[in-house]
Amino acid sequence: MSNATTCTCCHEAPAVEVGRCHPCYEAQRTNAICRHFLRAERNFIRDGVGVLTTPTGVEHIVDLEDFERCRMTLWADDTGGYAMGTPRGTTGRTKLHRWLMPGVSFVDHIDRDKRNNRRSNLRDGGGGLNQRNVAKRAKTGFKGVYANGPGRFQAKGSLNGVVHYLGTFSTPVEAASVLATWGAQLGLSEFYPMPRE
Repeated sequence: MSNATTCTCCHEAPAVEVGRCHPCYEAQRTNAICRHFLRAERNFIRDGVGVLTTPTGVEHIVDLEDFERCRMTLWADDTGGYAMGTPRGTTGRTKLHRWLMPGVSFVDHIDRDKRNNRRSNLRDGGGGLNQRNVAKRAKTGFKGVYANGPGRFQAKGSLNGVVHYLGTFSTPVEAASVLATWGAQLGLSEFYPMPRE
């Protein structure tokens, strides 16, 4: 038995055998790679942000203030590309962005990058904000502009789950301009930008 109070490998669990916790000691004894070592190797700091790497090699970034809380969790990608794990003190798997913002039912990635989990990129996506912040474009190339017969383009915007019909126009750019003006009046320019001609 060692006199150390915590494991010299994971620095978390109480030391039991030769300065290590039981899982770390067993890994060393059987010449296996310790899971704590894997976490420490996969999760690191680069360019002023914490990098959490999944088994497939995908890197998710977090702020340095959150990195210490996140680094000892084995994060993996879920089917949607979000980081999933079972952080200490939780009973089940959770998505990284939801764990970083407890109490928020819909967390929205402002830049739409699921790997960017810095607090400056996360916001409360309630009230339909999360659904509006999608990169999806219609076949016309503009969000909310749809072909409506030959040479006719319909503009539709969404606000609080209600679709607003804004008219039919002769070009997709004209329809997108009307939609952008409508969006600007409601503070939705972020979701309905003015088209570039």
